[in-house]
Amino acid sequence: MKFTLKEYQEEAVREVLVNLKKASRRWREDGDKHAFSLTATTGAGKTVMAAAVFEALFHGDDNYDIEPDPGAVVIWFSDDPSLNEQSRFRLLEASDRLSISDLVVVQSTFQREVLEPGKVYFLNTQKLSKSSLLVRGHDPDDEGIEKDGQIRLMPDSRSFTIWDTIQNTIDDPALTLYLVLDEAHRGMRAATGAGEKTTIVKRLINGSGPVPGIPVVWGISATVERFNAAMTDMTGRATLPNVVVDSAKVQASGLLKDTIILDVPKEAGQFDTVLVRRGTDKLKEISSAWEAYGQQQDDAGTVLPLMVLQVPNAPDHNDIGRALDTIFTQWPDLPEDGLCCAKTVNPGLPLSPDALIPQAL
Repeated sequence: MKFTLKEYQEEAVREVLVNLKKASRRWREDGDKHAFSLTATTGAGKTVMAAAVFEALFHGDDNYDIEPDPGAVVIWFSDDPSLNEQSRFRLLEASDRLSISDLVVVQSTFQREVLEPGKVYFLNTQKLSKSSLLVRGHDPDDEGIEKDGQIRLMPDSRSFTIWDTIQNTIDDPALTLYLVLDEAHRGMRAATGAGEKTTIVKRLINGSGPVPGIPVVWGISATVERFNAAMTDMTGRATLPNVVVDSAKVQASGLLKDTIILDVPKEAGQFDTVLVRRGTDKLKEISSAWEAYGQQQDDAGTVLPLMVLQVPNAPDHNDIGRALDTIFTQWPDLPEDGLCCAKTVNPGLPLSPDALIPQAL
């Protein structure tokens, strides 16, 4: 790990690994399926703890008395692609034993017969929806699939749907598939009627048609009441003791503050230019540092720092004027040709910003 875990994080990681080890053994020996959750308040470092778990699961760890599991495969599932990307980045940031190739984002072009051990696959709800190319062809009654006689023609000449891949991975005796539900309380509503279609999450847990449920389910969330309630509706699955992180220990570690103090100024002031002033001061500081470095290196290639100030697409000219006045007030020596303007049009952004770009000259 790149980070030194707090004591409460070490304890939680150890308990999670005990559960995973127990669940894996029972699955391999008796075919029993299990589920449990990790509950920790926001800010406790749940993703950092998960990184430590994956390192130990894939590579072993003497500190936790665990041998590497050569057949371990993890699906990290959430209902939000951006949440998955954030989690992937944090795992990579925290671990020195997980490489970027070990953290696989499942795209629409993904195609494998089985999932590869030693990797974490990131899936989201959209990728398993009926409209996704990853699942097209799994349902034999899907009218959108072309047929050549009795043979279904899969989209993009695909050999396996993602459900086929999951089934093959579960059926492989050399592999153990673990499902991590990030923000596990989402999508876990208990059924309200006999005709209600099961959610995608429940299909992963309970199985659907020929696809069995994933053997080991680990839910991660700050609030897992809905997860725990939904698990009571699951069939053929036992629960292991939940791992609960004491919020008092998180506070004692310093990661959570007992008191947040907000200072509200009594006097009136021009507060809409605070960031401009801070940015200008920072620009002055780094410009001086680069100038000193250049002199120290006998005027080696000069570095000219830039500050980019974005304003709305249809800005009030008074706003631009205030920004300019602020910049030159904070930095009177900045030459006028040290400022240029540019307009960027990007249809992918909600705003097409004009940019004032002060440049240290």
